[in-house]
Amino acid sequence: MVSRTPHLSAFMWLSLVACVVAACGATPAAPAASDTTSAAADTTNEPRTLTVWGEGSTAASMESDPTGAGKYGIYLKETFEKEHPGVTLNIEDHGWDEQLRQNLTSALLAGNPPDVVVGEGFFLTYAQLDALLPLDDVIADVKDNVVPGTIKGATYQDKVYGLPAFTGVFAFERNCAVVKEAGLDCSKAPATWEELTAQATEIT
Repeated sequence: MVSRTPHLSAFMWLSLVACVVAACGATPAAPAASDTTSAAADTTNEPRTLTVWGEGSTAASMESDPTGAGKYGIYLKETFEKEHPGVTLNIEDHGWDEQLRQNLTSALLAGNPPDVVVGEGFFLTYAQLDALLPLDDVIADVKDNVVPGTIKGATYQDKVYGLPAFTGVFAFERNCAVVKEAGLDCSKAPATWEELTAQATEIT
């Protein structure tokens, strides 16, 4: 497994992304030790394109509503490219949830995956298949600024495969009038799925 693009300091973009994808294909022969430095020097400043499969709404609104909803994506692209001369950020829409998983799987099998994909917890499945690049070296200087629990959700076999863009809080709300009418104590919330299911059945 090799990456389609070299590691870039540009991956500070990872405050947004979920994972970096490794291309499925033949691994090129490693350069001789004496050639390593010169090879790196030759490619460092070469123009390159970083393909990012972003959230569908982000990519779509950049074209359809550039002064409104699309401003966020445009800001990311312009800021990233300004901070990393020679790198073009190409943000694409390949769906979300099941559609995104199907498209990512197809791209991996075809040997043409994106460099970066914005997704959810499902991407650890691809890490288990050795289809992703671990990011530990790239994110070393920002890892300590991230809530540990969110990093844990992107970790497989002690290697980190993504950074969170944001976290969400889901609340459990009940209509106490309805709960009491069913003869239940609204001051005690269900503690297990079984209790929740039982109370829901009793209420309905």
